[in-house]
Amino acid sequence: MAKVGTFINKAEHTYGSSVLVNTGFTNPGSLAMQLANGKLAFRGHLEGVWLYFDTLNSSPTKITMRLTSDSAGDECIVTDTDATLAVGVGTATDGSAVYKVDLDWARNAVTPTGDTVYPWMKTDAGTAKINRIVITWRE
Repeated sequence: MAKVGTFINKAEHTYGSSVLVNTGFTNPGSLAMQLANGKLAFRGHLEGVWLYFDTLNSSPTKITMRLTSDSAGDECIVTDTDATLAVGVGTATDGSAVYKVDLDWARNAVTPTGDTVYPWMKTDAGTAKINRIVITWRE
């Protein structure tokens, strides 16, 4: 029987050692969208991006994020988008930034990395260490 309706998917990456983010764009590494069913390229509706930080220093208050399809950061899927950095209640040196994307995106199957995206981020001030990223989408 064929699938009926939409299905929520999640790609998540936890960095073994947190990557320092400062006021210039930083790419902590690629993220595979974890395609299923033998698909060669991503096709779906991007829903949201969650960034989780620790070790906040010198009072960052905003995170600018972009998502690209290339490792150089030139081919944007999501252009520069700001979010307020929500500082942890229990741990004042932890923080999160959440982005609503709401965008259809289809990747060309010819590329060898048809399910790979590259998150980029920077702070408005100070530094933060990114330790986890989550991207959700519907198919």
